[in-house]
Amino acid sequence: MQWRPDIVQAHGTRAALFVKLVKLSLRHYHFKFIYTVHGFHLAHKKHLLDRIAFFIEKLTNRLVDVIVCVGQDDYRLMNKVMKGRGPKIMLIKNGVISIRPRHDKDLEQLRQHSKYLVMTICRLHYQKNVANLIEAFQFLDNNFNLVIIGDGPQLSSLQCLARDLKLSERIFFEGNKPDASSLIHYCDVFCLSTHWEGLPLVLLEAMLSKVPVVASNVHGVREIVRDNVTGWLFKADDAQELSHKIIQAVSDSSARDHIIEKAYELVLAEYNIEQMIDGYKKLYKSVL
Repeated sequence: MQWRPDIVQAHGTRAALFVKLVKLSLRHYHFKFIYTVHGFHLAHKKHLLDRIAFFIEKLTNRLVDVIVCVGQDDYRLMNKVMKGRGPKIMLIKNGVISIRPRHDKDLEQLRQHSKYLVMTICRLHYQKNVANLIEAFQFLDNNFNLVIIGDGPQLSSLQCLARDLKLSERIFFEGNKPDASSLIHYCDVFCLSTHWEGLPLVLLEAMLSKVPVVASNVHGVREIVRDNVTGWLFKADDAQELSHKIIQAVSDSSARDHIIEKAYELVLAEYNIEQMIDGYKKLYKSVL
């Protein structure tokens, strides 16, 4: 090898699998292997192939020196799954930095023609359950519009769903946009109707932007969105409850302002970038 690192850090399952293969093939070269898990996704999937992949993941995690979880829910789950066998497991919470609002002419026009603008930013994939959010708009009147920023394998089916529900004039698919979090300021409510998460940075970014958040009461979300404290939670897949929570988020300005401020304080106190950097510095020193 031309370079011989002392520490190799992999972010995510695919990158970790590559490093595991390298470690198996280089038996005479030893390095410290840190695996940062951004959502323990295989633990939430039920298909046979996913179960097999989950078993392989658990088995090969013994090649890792330290597993880093970015949220409390994943930290608890990882400890439960590994049962004290294998690598050391640490919690270093994700951190976010201040977001500078950016202008976007399409969203500017949409903002002007919407009394209430709801936004979601995500990959259009089964995990994110955007269909549930679209279905919720059946229960919201014409004062509410939805903008979806992101792309993915479910784009066509979600567009068909919006047409079938006769919501095409109120639901806008904007595709991928660079620095999408800098556009959160355009919306009145930010929503994430996901099936599960590791620790969703986009919710932290919305909170830091002082925009009220509505999200599903699932793994990885409930540790940052506390119902009627730092946001509004709804039962996953319940489109009608989701619509009610969106209405709550725009109806009571006094309660909304209090919740927005509590969410902002939570991000500053527990999910700031300085704490995350300090956590990794201490980790690197400890493994050398």
